[in-house]
Amino acid sequence: MRRYSGHSMRRGQVRHLQRLGVPRHIIETHCRYVPGSKALARYLDDALPWQDNPTLAMRRRAAARPGWALQGV
Repeated sequence: MRRYSGHSMRRGQVRHLQRLGVPRHIIETHCRYVPGSKALARYLDDALPWQDNPTLAMRRRAAARPGWALQGV
């Protein structure tokens, strides 16, 4: 089992705010980081936002086909 630390909650808050679209300077202020913090940069998520995921169009096309269903879900 993985061990969690106080930084797990701190990182979770930062990533949640980022995914909501909160600008970095607001995250820095709210979470008490200095402007341009390298520590904050390590917590930020570089992942592509879900709405920009290129595989969504493939899933929509597949779902539009008759008889298509998610298996095992």
